[in-house]
Amino acid sequence: MHIQNFELFLFITHYFNFDKKVKLMRIKAMKGIILIVITVTLLAACNKDEPKPSELLLNEWTRLYEASDTTFHVKLTFRGNGTFSWEMIDVVPTHTNSAGEFTATDDEITLFNDLDCDSEGIYSYSIVNDELEITLVSDDCNARTHGFSGVWEIY
Repeated sequence: MHIQNFELFLFITHYFNFDKKVKLMRIKAMKGIILIVITVTLLAACNKDEPKPSELLLNEWTRLYEASDTTFHVKLTFRGNGTFSWEMIDVVPTHTNSAGEFTATDDEITLFNDLDCDSEGIYSYSIVNDELEITLVSDDCNARTHGFSGVWEIY
């Protein structure tokens, strides 16, 4: 009888140890699955395609323009077809709207075929928190230099 109890004891011990091993394996497997899910989620969040600055440029922008004789609101629009327009929002009889073409990299705009300017103008730009800052690099057209340079906000 004593041997049978011992065999029963070994069987129960083995059974419970086996059950613990299975539970540990399941826990490790769940940890692995959770780790994979978290990794995939983080990678998906990191791989979202952020628009390039040159894509963010394609928008309508506005600012208060201070000319020597008056102050008025203007709107600057860069379109996906490579055209731009500089339009007065306020009516000012001594000033006119303008338009032309542009190309853009991630930090520079080149303006050309402008209705008011015969030369090409090059400007650096940055976009931060819905603000576009345009800075003169080189441009022989004084009117465009004053009209474009400055900080613009989304219209």
